[in-house]
Amino acid sequence: MKRYFKLSLLITLVLVTVISFYFFDEETCVSNQEIVINDNEHVDGPFVINNVNNEIEYITTITNENDISVQRSILNRSKPFICRVDNKDNDSFSVKLMDTLKVHASRYPEVKKLFVISDLHGSFNSMASLLMNNGVMDKDYNWSFGDGHLVMIGDITDRGVNTIPCLWLFYHLEKQAQDKLHYLFGNHELMTLYGRASYLHEKTQKSIVEITGDKSANKAIKTLFSKESELGSWLRKRNTIEIIGDMLFVHAGISERLVNSKLNIDQINETVRKYADVRSRDIPKTDTIARMIFGKEGPIWYRGLVMDYKDYYKKMSQDSFSSIIEHFGVNRIFIGHTEVDNISNDYNGHLIRVNVSQPSEKNSSKAQGLLIDGDDYYRVNGKGEVLKRIN
Repeated sequence: MKRYFKLSLLITLVLVTVISFYFFDEETCVSNQEIVINDNEHVDGPFVINNVNNEIEYITTITNENDISVQRSILNRSKPFICRVDNKDNDSFSVKLMDTLKVHASRYPEVKKLFVISDLHGSFNSMASLLMNNGVMDKDYNWSFGDGHLVMIGDITDRGVNTIPCLWLFYHLEKQAQDKLHYLFGNHELMTLYGRASYLHEKTQKSIVEITGDKSANKAIKTLFSKESELGSWLRKRNTIEIIGDMLFVHAGISERLVNSKLNIDQINETVRKYADVRSRDIPKTDTIARMIFGKEGPIWYRGLVMDYKDYYKKMSQDSFSSIIEHFGVNRIFIGHTEVDNISNDYNGHLIRVNVSQPSEKNSSKAQGLLIDGDDYYRVNGKGEVLKRIN
């Protein structure tokens, strides 16, 4: 009897080992079996919550017209997992979590080659096409830009159907590229952290409410992007302003009021990180500097480098813009936030406006990014074609 029991136990252990090897390899802790997504179903996530003992909770959803299915797994943090994209090709890529999350430097030396984009707003198809077809990453979603730098001037989140996969793609690329990838705060990243879900795609709003059990999508998004979540922790490390060589990057713009505050970019970055979880109206009234930074003339919201804005302010004059360039000791400023028809320049070529309406299709001629190669600035599209030199 004992001999039979030992033999049965040995057979069971062998079967478990074989099954584990078949379904779980060294590269992924998530089942390698493909999740079949029907035409009327939509995947979302994954949301990753950090637990104790080096474990994570991995949460995805599948929605259709009738219900939402929430799938939860407990995984080892050291093993990669699969991020699936809600598009007609059912794209997916592997993500391995970083050992540590860090705040990047605010200043970098001159770089010969850069790729600059902004305001992707959940359009994974545009993002992937721009990066793949312009040599920033390969077809397997791995970094292929060598010593070049990638700059995302904020607003990956909200609006589009694939906010979460877009975030994970940049997370994945940052792990590979390290300090060569720059992802700056936009106003929509801050809205995600302090809990404003109204701009999220309806699919994702329904998913997060189902996951958390909250009736409010605002409360649900704040929970799923809390400091205990991996993406929430990662987003809280963002800078608001960075300088690379003689180029300054900021989401919305630099106002005269911000310059007159005499703050340096490290102080601005630290202030935004300090209050990243807080609605601007809830910042203490005694912290006048922080309230200014988060206000309509702060670097997250200011539109005066592109347009008159309501009754608040007029478009900045050439002389005032020149004084800002001189104040920061740079030659050009790059912004997103305020949408323009094409990536283009202003203020005698010293302002580069990057925010355009990005399409939802792959390989689109309407998608736009900015390729900088030495002294040459090119507007390129989602097919990898050079559209125009803009300097």
